[in-house]
Amino acid sequence: MKKKLFIIGCLTLLLCASLLYLRHLFNVGNYKAIIDNQTYFSFLNGHVYRVGDTVFLAKNGSPGAAFTIREHLTGATETLTWQSSRVVNHEGKKYDELNPDVFTDYFIIPKPGLYIVTLKGNKDAFHGVFFANDTAQRVKKIKVVISDYTWVCYNDFGGRSKYKDRVTPGIVKLNSTYFQNKARFYNLNIHKPNTAVSHEIKSWINDGYAYREDKLYHLAVAEMRLLELLCQSHGIEAIELMDCLGFENYEGAKKDQLFIFNGHSEYWTERMIYRLKNLRNSNNILFFSGNNVYRMVKRNNESLNLIENKISPTVTTELTGLYYTTEGYMANGRYRIKSPEHFLFNNIKDQHIGGPWVVSIESDKINQYTPHNVELLASGSEMPGDMIIMHTNGYHLLNTGSVGSHYGLSDSSFRKVIMNFIDHSLSTENRFRVDGASLAKQATRNPE
Repeated sequence: MKKKLFIIGCLTLLLCASLLYLRHLFNVGNYKAIIDNQTYFSFLNGHVYRVGDTVFLAKNGSPGAAFTIREHLTGATETLTWQSSRVVNHEGKKYDELNPDVFTDYFIIPKPGLYIVTLKGNKDAFHGVFFANDTAQRVKKIKVVISDYTWVCYNDFGGRSKYKDRVTPGIVKLNSTYFQNKARFYNLNIHKPNTAVSHEIKSWINDGYAYREDKLYHLAVAEMRLLELLCQSHGIEAIELMDCLGFENYEGAKKDQLFIFNGHSEYWTERMIYRLKNLRNSNNILFFSGNNVYRMVKRNNESLNLIENKISPTVTTELTGLYYTTEGYMANGRYRIKSPEHFLFNNIKDQHIGGPWVVSIESDKINQYTPHNVELLASGSEMPGDMIIMHTNGYHLLNTGSVGSHYGLSDSSFRKVIMNFIDHSLSTENRFRVDGASLAKQATRNPE
């Protein structure tokens, strides 16, 4: 009898220990990170600054690892100053307990620009980008919102992003329902070194800063091309750059401005949606992007949490005129003009615009929720996707409907369409004439 009790007791203890261990396994937030890079850095205060601000860069690398900074518009290189990490406030800047004892370099911004940062170690290099506005107090009518929340969600530094997880044990992933629910609450830290952005910039630099169509650019590099065009046509002093948090908290001019959402504007907060709803009735809007307003995140201090994997198509379509579906995912094609009489196509004789990659990677489409104040301008000829303009109270929202929109700037006709909209939005007589009824119903597709 005693032997049986002893065996039962041992089995009970073993079962309890196993349950405790499994509980530990299912606490997926406690795992050590996987760090593939030996050389990396992070921005301690985001990606958007003003002239005279100090950019702090927390780095990890060999003792000989050194930074170079290049202002992209002029090609000028700048130098940094090293500062002991002991005198820099890192409070709240740690990323999933990955931040080691770091060296901290800093850079005082001398002029407005688009800055590319490279940290070179013995065998590898790591890249990042930041933007600098000037300090002038005048109102800048062009507001460009970078898609840095999307950058964060695609960043798998440490082994985990919204799309990859090399950290959580396989036994947890076997319970797919639990795992997917738990994944919603991952803290995606905004201060992690961004490997996804670094890989894009590395490829871009290796190609001599050329925008090659065979390269999948959908993050930072995808945003540079329109910024280059705006700086060439209007000057960087005419542009106010802001990140997603800056747009959430925007308190500047709220009438007769042009707000541009650039690159891959997929991840939005509820506050961003609220802000755009308030601004669109008295400002012009350009979505130079696709997969727009598709997933909802919440910012918790220094991290993002996914709270809605798919924003309702009624919400996004009412806001942007289109909604993303997986139809045509990772395919590519041209836009075929559907409204050649529209003034945006003045002096454009081509039926197809944008080249073979303007509709690519991911695209948005007209659907049954598209409002009646929407005009269909063009549709994908080889890949499904739509470009529309929405009219609201005499103001207008142009949605190019494709993550690959930036590839279209290689085509002079597509570039002219975009510049026609920008120039008309900035003119003092910026009320568009609406020709005819909405074409939305004629091209309705069902969203997923």
